[in-house]
Amino acid sequence: MSDAPLSGILSLNCEDPLQFEQEQYWTDMTIPPLKDTEKPALFRRYPVLEEHLPWISLTKTPTPVERLATLEQELDVGGLWIKRDDMCGCGYGGNKPRKLEFLLAEAKVKGAKSLITLGGLGSHHTLATVACANRLGFQSSLILAKRPLSEKGKQNLLASHAMGASLSYASNDVFAGWMIALVYMRLWRRDGVRPYFVAPGGTSALGCLGYVSAAFELAEQIQRGECPEPDAIFVAMGSMGTAAGLWLGLRLAGLSTQLVPVRVYQDFRTNPFGLKWYAMASQRLLSRHIPNFEKVSLPTSEIDIIKGFIGPGYGHITTAAREAASRLSATEHIDLEYVYTGKCFAGLLEDVEQGRWSGKQIMYWHTYNSYPLQALSPTKLSLVKPPKGFEKFF
Repeated sequence: MSDAPLSGILSLNCEDPLQFEQEQYWTDMTIPPLKDTEKPALFRRYPVLEEHLPWISLTKTPTPVERLATLEQELDVGGLWIKRDDMCGCGYGGNKPRKLEFLLAEAKVKGAKSLITLGGLGSHHTLATVACANRLGFQSSLILAKRPLSEKGKQNLLASHAMGASLSYASNDVFAGWMIALVYMRLWRRDGVRPYFVAPGGTSALGCLGYVSAAFELAEQIQRGECPEPDAIFVAMGSMGTAAGLWLGLRLAGLSTQLVPVRVYQDFRTNPFGLKWYAMASQRLLSRHIPNFEKVSLPTSEIDIIKGFIGPGYGHITTAAREAASRLSATEHIDLEYVYTGKCFAGLLEDVEQGRWSGKQIMYWHTYNSYPLQALSPTKLSLVKPPKGFEKFF
């Protein structure tokens, strides 16, 4: 394992995927430090964190906030806004790169050569992990659990395969756990160092900081007058990391915005108590490194999770998601998919149309990827054959 401490900033030029220069603030540097505008908003708010937390630039931030002016006229709201995290990545957007900036930096300073992560078939998380890992020279091993596989999911799977990831299929969640252990030991023996495990969805105390930082980024945009402070932010909630980080970040930033997560995963795995657990874990991590850190209260009573849009289960496409995606595309020319963001936007539309947010400022936090997958693949995706063991899904 590397002797380097688990702190500092690693700089990756988004414009050059082959460049990887390690800027370690704990050693003598010949490379100038990043400018404040190039650092995550979390580090601008708490500069001391640069000395203690690993981070590497994998995104182009701040992401835009835009007014959905056409759709706004159809709804009884004071303003309808979108936070465009679909545009955040360096080649792959969505909500995963913000988390991976912290997680893959930790993997790098730990000396890992390989990454392991878990997701459903066609997972955006596993694809984002591969895309970011390839930029940093990691080999990725994906454990993909049985889930409904949409056409877009098939494209995600093929893109991961085309980028050189090792894919293993798990027919159920228990088997997935065994496979993680087996792959972990195999890679440890092969590499001579432990592989780095990226939690599903990138959700961990460290990974959630990506969205604590995103909340501070939004607070800066509000201060600059780019948008008003939202009365509510709607966001899809699966592994809970994005929602947990936003909730904590909004409160630390002094915003009173209500977070409205729309559940897209099974009820027993996504609930206010699980959300608070992750948010509090991230807060404890911050408090260990920030002198005189003032903790915020996070009562579960202020979280109102919208239910009823999952459909038959995780990964299943619903009519409501299709209709919501079609409506946003027709009015604002912004694409959603049907498993996460379509269901979230369907929840937003129903909540707004019931009159709950009359005259209020509403923000939809867009967590889908808007970059073309073909840009990630060295081979035309239509020519990529399914990986061994996955042929039955095509």
